[in-house]
Amino acid sequence: MYHIDAEKLEQVTDIVNNETDPAATAELVKAEICADWNEGDEHQAWIESATPQEIADWIVSFYAK
Repeated sequence: MYHIDAEKLEQVTDIVNNETDPAATAELVKAEICADWNEGDEHQAWIESATPQEIADWIVSFYAK
């Protein structure tokens, strides 16, 4: 299972709230980030190295345009 530290999760959630979806909760954002992705260690490494903005942009890409 993947993990994201609490501070980064808070930053990502704040960005998503401010830029796209004010109703998105930290739990929802974390569920997307830590879902059962096939990339394995690569996904965890990305979670750790990506900026909060990069992760927020990725989350927003799931929203219908």
